[in-house]
Amino acid sequence: MRRWETLVWVFVVTLLTAQLGWAQGMRPVQYLARNPLLRGAVLPRYDEISHEHVAAAMEHLRNFADKKIAAIEQDDSTDFASLFDALGGINLYLSKIWRPIEHLHMVRSDDDLRPVHEQANQQIETLRSQVAQNPVIHRKLLALEKDQSLSAVQRHMVKLRLDTARDLGVALAGEAQARFNAISEELAALAARFANNSLDATKSFQLILRDESEIVGLPASFLARAAQNYAQVIGDAASAEAGPWLITLDLPSYKPFMEYSERRDLREQVYRAAVSIAAAEPFDNTPIITRVLQLRNEQARLLGFPHHAARVLSTKMAGNVARVEQLLDELHAAGYPRLIEERRQLRAYAAAHGNHKQFAEWDVSYWERRMMEEQIDLDPESLRQYFPLPRVFDGLRGLLGKLFGISIEENTAGVQVWHPDVKFYQVRDADGTHIASFYFDPYSRPQNKSGGAWMDNCNSRHVNPAGGLEIPVCHVVTNFSPPTGDKPAVLDMLEVRTLFHEFGHVMHELLTTVDYGEVAGTVGVEWDAIEIPSNLFENFIYLDEVMPTISGHVESGDPLPAEMLTRLRQLKRFRVASQLQRQIFYGRIDLQLHTDFDPNTQSPLALMRKLHTEALAQPPLDDYRFLNSFRHIFAGSYHVNYYSYEWSKVLSADAFELFKENGFDAEGLRLSGSKYRDIVLAAGGSRPAADIFIELRGRLPSTQPLIESYGLLEE
Repeated sequence: MRRWETLVWVFVVTLLTAQLGWAQGMRPVQYLARNPLLRGAVLPRYDEISHEHVAAAMEHLRNFADKKIAAIEQDDSTDFASLFDALGGINLYLSKIWRPIEHLHMVRSDDDLRPVHEQANQQIETLRSQVAQNPVIHRKLLALEKDQSLSAVQRHMVKLRLDTARDLGVALAGEAQARFNAISEELAALAARFANNSLDATKSFQLILRDESEIVGLPASFLARAAQNYAQVIGDAASAEAGPWLITLDLPSYKPFMEYSERRDLREQVYRAAVSIAAAEPFDNTPIITRVLQLRNEQARLLGFPHHAARVLSTKMAGNVARVEQLLDELHAAGYPRLIEERRQLRAYAAAHGNHKQFAEWDVSYWERRMMEEQIDLDPESLRQYFPLPRVFDGLRGLLGKLFGISIEENTAGVQVWHPDVKFYQVRDADGTHIASFYFDPYSRPQNKSGGAWMDNCNSRHVNPAGGLEIPVCHVVTNFSPPTGDKPAVLDMLEVRTLFHEFGHVMHELLTTVDYGEVAGTVGVEWDAIEIPSNLFENFIYLDEVMPTISGHVESGDPLPAEMLTRLRQLKRFRVASQLQRQIFYGRIDLQLHTDFDPNTQSPLALMRKLHTEALAQPPLDDYRFLNSFRHIFAGSYHVNYYSYEWSKVLSADAFELFKENGFDAEGLRLSGSKYRDIVLAAGGSRPAADIFIELRGRLPSTQPLIESYGLLEE
């Protein structure tokens, strides 16, 4: 390190020590410099962080939090600033230390990181309980609840803190509180085990194809990706033409294989593996499911709720079980009759085109694809050639500029990332001000990256204790198939929708104008409202004004032809009832497992089979174990929240009517985008979502726009 760099580094660390309290007698400056989790920078030092840094960082966090809590207890004042500055300092520490650990666990997991992540996760739960259950903090919050001088945002922050305190057992004492805390720690450990089992079980399945008879029907582009996957995972040479080809249960591999493979026996093998992930030793999640349900119910009853669902819904837009059931019933009434007809049509089509065997679940994707190609005349493999990722992403950036007056430019130089594929982008407002940044990790890495797609915050917008504004930063993670050779990655329509979906979340996180980190962006937003911006944004894909900007054939560069866009809109409604009913099934199983279900005497598997039959009009296979890999509700935060996907779609479809009313030319987009940005995105979690929606639309939401968009309205 050159001398001037050393001087700059000493100055930065000294500033942190003096103004943010990062050392405060804990460690010398040299120690802080060695541990990347303790530097306090806005952007984590991802390529320097390892499992060896976690324990020391967590110790530092615990000691810092203890000192802050002690200072609160010794301070007799009850003003908002003194309390929330101290609580904000704890949040800042938690953010700087925990978020990088959690993020790396998702995108660069290994056997060394897992145990320290699991231990740190339990420590975080303990810390959250320690703050929420502190009687002095709670007493001050109760006093602030009556303070009429607070702003609306400040009152909302006090309410959220009080809700969290109640939910984490502040009213409990003695043995009841000790038991509550023990349950929280055990649930955190179980969630980590559930996720690890799911990931390990997914990774453990490998179907290696070596013979030409095994690849009949598979497109050349898929074979290229499968060969590349083999080379990366197995470590031996492979080619698209000669193989070997590796099939895994990760979506970019599983989905096209089920759609194109003409080997029905292999489709069955892959399907049975996919629906029984983590259902057998050594990765069996069955006992974890039962234990999680038992503990959640016990904790809810300690808090005075009849069941876990009542506890969770008490702080959501829906408010109670009855309103969720009403939503699911309305959608079921619209979708179920069409589901029956869709199933009849698909089986009749398969029989007419040579399927003389009993129709099975591993036939659905294959015959759906063939039926869709014939009826709508869209070949998914040909269609995806129009959506190279660079073209889609550039068009997406252009749309965001038209809507919100922003520009997005890559600036990865000098930024530490966790994989060479990751890029870093800066977001600037119309006047050129740098207002936010994000990382983008686009490609699947089955060996150490969790599947799916998500946005999570890296640094929430906030004013730090030194008085400076820190702008928001987030991670955008997807699992698209990587480029092959010199060709860019190409996306199918599900992946295009996924990209737009996640950038709805990104805008919610990055365009906030709230200066309090705990209600900025997506933080503090009710869970059943969190998907409104993401679902809304998917609607733009199919517009005449947008499609030419996000499509360009991978070879010719020509945008998607108009007649293909027309058929693509038809595809949006193709077997839509089947998709809707599956989401209703997921929402119902999540809700009922946490309502009147008794895990001590009842079987989750039996309930799952019953609800599957009711929602999808047929029982599942005997070895169907979907629950065993349902990470959303057993290893994530979606428990009693899965309904929120459809709840949010109702609100987002209604909100999109605003854009329809103003039109989709440049002026219409500007008008609607400006209003949406100012009312929804800027507010983040600083106001109740219901109030925000009513201000945007001038009324309560209706299910009709969503049902109409599905084409399910009765004449």
